[in-house]
Amino acid sequence: MITGFRLALGGAQAWYDITPDLTTLAKALSAGDRLAAVVGRADIMEVTDPRAGPDVPRAFQSGTGNDGTFAVAAALGAIGEYQRLEQSGEYEALAGRIEGLEAALRAAFADHGITVHVNRVRSLMQCFVTAPGSPGERDAALNRALLYPFHLALVNEGVLLALPGSDHCFFSFLHDQAACDETAAAARTVLGKYPFAEAYRERLRDSIPAEVDA
Repeated sequence: MITGFRLALGGAQAWYDITPDLTTLAKALSAGDRLAAVVGRADIMEVTDPRAGPDVPRAFQSGTGNDGTFAVAAALGAIGEYQRLEQSGEYEALAGRIEGLEAALRAAFADHGITVHVNRVRSLMQCFVTAPGSPGERDAALNRALLYPFHLALVNEGVLLALPGSDHCFFSFLHDQAACDETAAAARTVLGKYPFAEAYRERLRDSIPAEVDA
């Protein structure tokens, strides 16, 4: 649902070179139109085929969008575009731009004495504010205290990096180098304009010792 057509033309299974029994796909399949799909091995999917022989187990399948003609047309067009983008190297180029943006965001936070942990796979990214030397998971509360207002403050600078409350950053082929540079600049502006560093130090002093003691 998240990685389909994002990590690669074949999604996470192509990037990690695995072949699952079943895969679920959502609206990335149709460039945002209302369409989803379950795909998988022929012998598994055959149970939903009304034309299958009498010796095949049956499973009834229905859905509101089963006859979504416009969505299917959008999917055919989208997949053709994804194929073109892959052949022209755009998947790799996008991953490279987001790798650079990750480094820029890390540096911006570090300049203000804030430690961040970043989970990123190609163009998918999520940031966590952590304690220095922390593996990240222990200090998840810091993320809620600081990153929600950080994302809201970015909106004031004209940048929607992630929805406040999710912290998931999903980038598309339209995010060119200029957009990445603008995002990094907005992050530096926000970190300098608002007292995030002070709030971070306060959270370290008040929250982390209690969590460690517990």
